[in-house]
Amino acid sequence: MNFSRWKAPPMTSANEQIVEQIRKRAIRLERFAAGERRAVLKLLDRLFGELRMRIMDMEDGAIRATDFQMAKLRYLFERTDATIKATYAEISGRLEGSLASLADIESQWAMNAINGALNVKLITMTPIVREQIMAAASEVLIEGAPSREWWSRQENRLITGFKDQMRKGYLQGETNYQLLKRLKGGVDGSGNAVFDLSKGTKRGAEAVIRTSVQAVANDARMRLYRENSDVIRGVMWVSTLDTRTTLGCAARDGLMWDLDGNPIGHNMSFISPPAHWNCRSVLTPITRSFREMGIDSDEVSASTRASIDGQVPEKMTFERWLKGRNEEDIIEVFGPKRAKLWKEGKLSVRDMVDQRGRPLTLEELRKQG
Repeated sequence: MNFSRWKAPPMTSANEQIVEQIRKRAIRLERFAAGERRAVLKLLDRLFGELRMRIMDMEDGAIRATDFQMAKLRYLFERTDATIKATYAEISGRLEGSLASLADIESQWAMNAINGALNVKLITMTPIVREQIMAAASEVLIEGAPSREWWSRQENRLITGFKDQMRKGYLQGETNYQLLKRLKGGVDGSGNAVFDLSKGTKRGAEAVIRTSVQAVANDARMRLYRENSDVIRGVMWVSTLDTRTTLGCAARDGLMWDLDGNPIGHNMSFISPPAHWNCRSVLTPITRSFREMGIDSDEVSASTRASIDGQVPEKMTFERWLKGRNEEDIIEVFGPKRAKLWKEGKLSVRDMVDQRGRPLTLEELRKQG
């Protein structure tokens, strides 16, 4: 397959052009999330380094736990509790600021993308609405709770897990070196499996970051759509269909709802993505036709009339969409080396979720269309 010969499929309606733009935007959001994950994982690496230092500062454990030994353990917990809480406060604060900026960037991007597809400026956003979108970012729910609460839960889970492992090891008379192993999993002196605190903590952090980015982006766009209900008549669910897609997301792919959440042509209830942890589904707006908007079509050009016809995009899987992209788009997804592997059939499209290309900053995301 020759990349240079690949051409994007012809767009026959504004709605199809908008879907095209949102699919490409989803890739860039993955890259932004990758950058945030790197920053947070560095903070967690620093945290576990400090926990290791706290353990090494202790005297080696005794065969039996005397009152003195338990007092030292309580002192360890007091110091590590403060360290863990400070780190998670830093993580939560960083992400809350980033998500507010992301909401602003994403709502403005969506406004420009839709107007660009319509070839006429119909979507607007007042300063008050813009402020409301940014303010709402910290309250967007993920599995029933805002991101700051998930960070609090992860903080408590790490504190509890750390204490449990240290108590078990200390009561067994483990040395400091043996206690250190309990931060990375494996087996204890008795051959019992030990949970990998470090790996488990990082995996949880990655899920919160990736899901938070998608939740805030979708929420910001939905608020913009509702503010422009005279132009937007509803939304359509678009799933990334590969082997990692859940049945729930696959079942919703292509379904539509109005802006009040009422089903259009089906009976499935409305939920806003992400539908689960690490969900990659998005909502794309469905514009009204000029006739629905009460606009005299003679006031606009023939090319614009042809694009704003309210036509619903054809259902297209991510796999089919990717195969129709040009070389630049493929590299956007995978990066140069992985694009070559994908072309040769050595890399699955499912690997898009584990984007390892150069991450994007907020400023880069703001500049990219």
